[in-house]
Amino acid sequence: MDRHIVKERCSVCCGIVYADQGYHSISMDHYDCHAGGKRVIDTKVLMESAIAKGDKAMGSLLGTVGLKAKKPRARAGTGALAQHVKQLVINALEEKFGEPVTRANLWLQEGDYRGPKWDLDSWGVNAVVGTGTVLICCSSLAPMGDYRRCKTVCLGHDDVHSDDRGYAISVPNEPTKP
Repeated sequence: MDRHIVKERCSVCCGIVYADQGYHSISMDHYDCHAGGKRVIDTKVLMESAIAKGDKAMGSLLGTVGLKAKKPRARAGTGALAQHVKQLVINALEEKFGEPVTRANLWLQEGDYRGPKWDLDSWGVNAVVGTGTVLICCSSLAPMGDYRRCKTVCLGHDDVHSDDRGYAISVPNEPTKP
């Protein structure tokens, strides 16, 4: 009797996976390898390792030609300005609710320019205040650059954020100089 081969190579033990051995339905690896606590392959580490090797190879290739590789651009939302405005929102939420923010995530509106009539928030912070399970969503139509010199931000409601879990972020009014 011929054995049915499910997968040529198990990603954990690198052996052939036969149907009569039992296999994991999603990964198609040996069931014992997948669920038995054997060596677990971290695909993220493998991918990052492969990317690092590729970057190193490209750098050496560019070096032999006499060119210099460009410094990779930082991921959007990780810069100093983004962290500054995120902290401003966290401070405003802590002041408003009187409890510490336990978790906060900054998000950015990605995509093409859609025109001046579109009311798309350009960035925001989703936060959990205190030990509660309610997510507070704060967002702003203004670019982050408008908040560069701010010490605080204002949280308010508008047509989009009509409930008590959503706030519009705005720059506080600055006093006019005489």
